[in-house]
Amino acid sequence: MRNEINFSRNWNNKLTGSSFISIRPKDVNRWHEGEDYCILLNRGHIAYATLVEVKHLLLYNISEQDARLDSGYSAYEFIALFKKLYAKEKIDFEKRMVSVLTFTKLKFYDVRKAKQKAVQAASETVEASRGRPAAEFLPFDGYEISDAKYYRLKDEIY
Repeated sequence: MRNEINFSRNWNNKLTGSSFISIRPKDVNRWHEGEDYCILLNRGHIAYATLVEVKHLLLYNISEQDARLDSGYSAYEFIALFKKLYAKEKIDFEKRMVSVLTFTKLKFYDVRKAKQKAVQAASETVEASRGRPAAEFLPFDGYEISDAKYYRLKDEIY
């Protein structure tokens, strides 16, 4: 799982639920429906989630509902906050769209399924030096694979 999304703050306490949204500047190369993401809070891992929907719109067309679900603020307050958060990037929000991303957290058994898919994909690649499937070298129980690093699963049964 290479995809990560970092939150500097748990706005509206949204990361504690089983599903949440995040509004980010549009980036078609980064956000893909159906892909799994490692959810970070201040660069610390807190969960894994699947991106279930991506909706693109202009910042000024953000709905009251999306603004309040994402940040806890009204649409008017959210727009001002969003522009302040991304001020360093000098984005022209009159032209550039934002993405409303809807995530649902992976349950423990879903993470195991994702692991099994990773092992299956790895086993299709034969390790050149020994001629054995690469899957033999991947840890199985209690570990998640991410960018060739191994993360110990920590009580992720929701």
